[in-house]
Amino acid sequence: LGWERAYNTINQANAIINNYHNADGVVPETELNSYAAQAHFIRAFTYFWLVRFFNNIPLITTAFVPDVNKEVTCSKAADVYKLIISDLQFAEQWLPITWTGFKKTGGAATRGAAKSVLVKVYLQMAGFPVNGGNEFYAKARDKAKEIIDNADTYGYTLRDHFWQVWDPYWKA
Repeated sequence: LGWERAYNTINQANAIINNYHNADGVVPETELNSYAAQAHFIRAFTYFWLVRFFNNIPLITTAFVPDVNKEVTCSKAADVYKLIISDLQFAEQWLPITWTGFKKTGGAATRGAAKSVLVKVYLQMAGFPVNGGNEFYAKARDKAKEIIDNADTYGYTLRDHFWQVWDPYWKA
């Protein structure tokens, strides 16, 4: 059931990613790209969840029609991670730092979220199954430093004490 839901989510993200340019001229490009960036973020996050649990998985980047696309093969985890990084880099570029309006309270992804997930992806790629080693540890370090150095911008900060992570009343 989790597998089916994950690929339904990916399929919906693929539909947006592959078709959002059809709204060119109707919606301003920056707004259009910020909406597409959400789809890239969601697809990357879903693939990241899947590849960590199952390793080699089907990598589908177009709208999938079960009756038409009957043959699906597994892709190597390294190829899935390449798409994840590409999606997160697009999201990092086009997602807003904060949302206004209805998305402000709705939990839409932000630029800081894309950067934070990218840190986790790099850390994961340093070890199994990609075994990227020091190169990916360095990328994770640099991206995390970028987030920490811009804590006021992205709204993420380190805590002074570990218990603050679970304290619902603690404010930065």
